[in-house]
Amino acid sequence: MTLVYLIEDDPTMANVLSISIRQAGQLQPDGTIAAPRVDIFHDAVSAIEAVNERVPDVILLDILLTGPDGFTFLNELRSYPDTIETPVILISSLNLTNERLAPYGITKILDKATMTPEDIQIAIAEALAKTAITALERQKAQIAQNTQNTQNTQSSSVIPDLPLANQSAPEVSVVIESAVENQNPNPNSIPEAETVDPTVLPAVAPIIERPTVENNSGLSRLNDLLASNPVPDDSPTQEPNAF
Repeated sequence: MTLVYLIEDDPTMANVLSISIRQAGQLQPDGTIAAPRVDIFHDAVSAIEAVNERVPDVILLDILLTGPDGFTFLNELRSYPDTIETPVILISSLNLTNERLAPYGITKILDKATMTPEDIQIAIAEALAKTAITALERQKAQIAQNTQNTQNTQSSSVIPDLPLANQSAPEVSVVIESAVENQNPNPNSIPEAETVDPTVLPAVAPIIERPTVENNSGLSRLNDLLASNPVPDDSPTQEPNAF
């Protein structure tokens, strides 16, 4: 149900306006038609206190009020983030223009001397439609932003392709064949063994160094003795086998 705050210090005018507002049925989400709820306030102070308790869908405001006037109420209303865009319809006999009231975000100005109940109902319907369109645009912008954030997150997590992954099959084959040719220019020939010149072989040191015999006179006498007295061969003579 639509909630309308009517701020008017004249009780008779407030009742007339309240009846006109209630005659405008509002379509509900379930498809039914319901009359708006109208809360009447005769001064700005009580109206601000009610706004602090619950923010209405639309406010109908008279400028000339007993006590703080309508501009004081507007300054207080627009000072809070949750009410800075609440639709406000001015009802006044003063010569007011939208240009002068632009800082207050006024939705529409109705002249008390010429307005009709239909004018009030149309002004309320336009204010509600503007609020609905604004909410829809914000929802669409939020969805678009969330989608963009998701795409950025997914793109940052993709592993980059390897250099060969972007090449076609023939290009990969050429790369492989080129690498093979660089290793063996003639793939049908067997590499010949390298010829080694023995004259240029490096000298290999013996694994075990033999001790140098400074005095070999005893070894010379032993060799002379073996040479003059050969050792007889005591192994038996093997006769050839007779078949």
